[in-house]
Amino acid sequence: MSNGKERLPRRKLADIVVGQRYGRLVATGLTRCAKTNQLLAVCSCDCGSVVTQQMHYLVSGRRVSCGCKSREGRVGDKTKKPEYIPWAAMIARCCCEGSDRYPYYGGRGIKVCDKWRSSFDAFLLDVGERPTSGHSLERDDVNGHYEPGNVRWATRKEQARNRRNSRKLTVNGITRTIAEWSELTGISRSMIDYRIKRGQMTPEQIVSTPVKTTKKSPQKKTEEQVSDFPPEGLAILRERAEGE
Repeated sequence: MSNGKERLPRRKLADIVVGQRYGRLVATGLTRCAKTNQLLAVCSCDCGSVVTQQMHYLVSGRRVSCGCKSREGRVGDKTKKPEYIPWAAMIARCCCEGSDRYPYYGGRGIKVCDKWRSSFDAFLLDVGERPTSGHSLERDDVNGHYEPGNVRWATRKEQARNRRNSRKLTVNGITRTIAEWSELTGISRSMIDYRIKRGQMTPEQIVSTPVKTTKKSPQKKTEEQVSDFPPEGLAILRERAEGE
């Protein structure tokens, strides 16, 4: 008895059986520590490493690898990758009817290819790493599926141009949105829209014809507008008006 508590008997050291598996480790022999003369188990790990471990750690399950398992946990935690949430959200809106976005994706027949749906690693290999937190998944063909060749990372501005209701114009075989043609040519979007609606120009003329600028004709000043003029200046203006 000490401090009112009963001392428990010390647990006996379990014997290590050569050839026995302990997680990823297989006991291959025994050795002694050069400094402490402690008996240790020599183990071969599945990753190819050979280590020595204290025997009671093996028996109790506190050691199940050479350390490779914990390293894999730190490096390979997929849920911590910035691409994981967009990948999971993609599957949810296409495959889960309970998702509030399902009517706009899965409900329209948009699908995720089997390769990506079953493997985050395959998805990441095909699409690549997310450039910034401002990028999200974008389909080049908004009516197509989530599959290799149709998905990329895009900013909100790029996605806004690729909506189903975005107006597009084809010039010399090149199709772009009105916003993109406006940026390339310097012609405002409203002017391009106006020219399209009028229907009097070819697509090439719509994006190449300079916008004409009209100069406003100067207006004659009335007596109310020149009431603040000095008397001599006002008299000159009256004489000019009478002369006209």
